[in-house]
Amino acid sequence: MRKFIVATVLATGLLASGLAVTGASAGVTAPSGAVTVGPRGPAGPQGPRGFTGATGQRGQRGLLGEIGTTGADGPAGVAGPVGPTGATGPAGVTGPAGPQGIQGVAGPVGPAGASVGETFTVFSQDFPPNNAVYVGGQVWCPAGSQLTGGGYVIDNFTSHPIQATGSYPVGNSWTAFLTNVPSYTYSEDSGITVYAICAS
Repeated sequence: MRKFIVATVLATGLLASGLAVTGASAGVTAPSGAVTVGPRGPAGPQGPRGFTGATGQRGQRGLLGEIGTTGADGPAGVAGPVGPTGATGPAGVTGPAGPQGIQGVAGPVGPAGASVGETFTVFSQDFPPNNAVYVGGQVWCPAGSQLTGGGYVIDNFTSHPIQATGSYPVGNSWTAFLTNVPSYTYSEDSGITVYAICAS
């Protein structure tokens, strides 16, 4: 066994130094002594690239980072153009009635009342709407009689708004007017009948 190892070392040393070893000399026992190794030869060319290794296991998820600070407010944007005018909305519901107005000024002093035994006669006149806003007029007492009072009655009253403009004596006559609200057609307006109470 020992002889085989020595021969192998010797043959290796010879091959390293560039000497050929024949089959006859490979089986010869080498003389004992130190073996001299020749100088190292130049590096050989780079070998081919090895195969890509398998993908490693996925690492553990890292810790959640700290919340960053709030950034500064950005500058205000440029104002946009004015939009088109919207459509007219529907009419609103009718509001509640307003508070009662203040009391009007006192009217003029009426004519003197009739004495006992006098005869009272009521004179009247109808004033139709006549497609007008203001409707009314005067009713006079005939000559020889004295006005003692008067009033009015609204004719053809409907649900549309009207307003009594006035009812008062003028000389020996009684005057009364009403106002039809212009937002309604005059064909639906009301007329007025004016009365004068005359004593003779």
